[in-house]
Amino acid sequence: MPEIRIAASAGFCFGVGRIVNAVKKLSDKHGGGIYTIGPVIHNKAVVAELEELGIRSVADVSELKTIPRDKIKAVVIRSHGVPPHLTRELCECGYNLYDYTCPDVAKVQKSAANAGKNGYGLIIAGDKNHPEIIGIRGFYEEHGRQAIIVANEREASDSIFPDTVKYDFIAQTTFDAEEYGHIEYILNHKHINFTTHQTLCRGTTTRYTEAKKLAKTCDIMLVLGDKNSSNTRKLFEICERENKNTFFIENLYKIDKKLLKFLKESDMIIGVTAGASTPPAMMQKIREQILELRV
Repeated sequence: MPEIRIAASAGFCFGVGRIVNAVKKLSDKHGGGIYTIGPVIHNKAVVAELEELGIRSVADVSELKTIPRDKIKAVVIRSHGVPPHLTRELCECGYNLYDYTCPDVAKVQKSAANAGKNGYGLIIAGDKNHPEIIGIRGFYEEHGRQAIIVANEREASDSIFPDTVKYDFIAQTTFDAEEYGHIEYILNHKHINFTTHQTLCRGTTTRYTEAKKLAKTCDIMLVLGDKNSSNTRKLFEICERENKNTFFIENLYKIDKKLLKFLKESDMIIGVTAGASTPPAMMQKIREQILELRV
């Protein structure tokens, strides 16, 4: 029989678990009519489940305004957060507003706002198109300044940083700590005048570290989650660097043929990890499926 090792930190993080539970309670209270700015989490299966409970997402306020007012019982800001101007607009519209921005994200937003107030430049390590970064930069740029966003070492090397400016250096909460360190090294090498602020989510960093160690000790590594989830994609990249037999499983019913062959033909050590938007039930289900293949 195969040995299945599941990473201790796999599955929902605090912020995701918090908002999923919160919107379900709101739906129970109001009988549906709950709208979120953007999907609650980056997991299609969970989003579909929430839609059945009357919890739906809209892209922005303009889309929200197309919905009859009596159909909207509550509007929710998801864990990624939003730019401050969007929160103000929602309040001005008079919606029953609930802000479930992850506390870790809120701290980064505050750091960005302080940099703007103090007249500092701001360097952000992260994905410029990710909703968390869009929200964070909004807190900074409402002070009339433009943040510099770099996704990796190459972008940090290619970016131009005026040397007359003092910078604060922060990161998307789910950014890879190792990559963050590489970017920090480049900024030092360029003699940029900056102060580093620790904004990485400790839970995510632990998740990445655990996945890296687990991938080294297993014959194959399974990463569970939605491909729209940036931290799940990062988990896959980390595991694949350590173990060439790493597989991304988004749908339990559409498993890679090469993986099925591995599972059926030999006993091995199987490592399992999952992104912060992956429900715990998926880990249990993959364990059951693996054991069923061996019967």
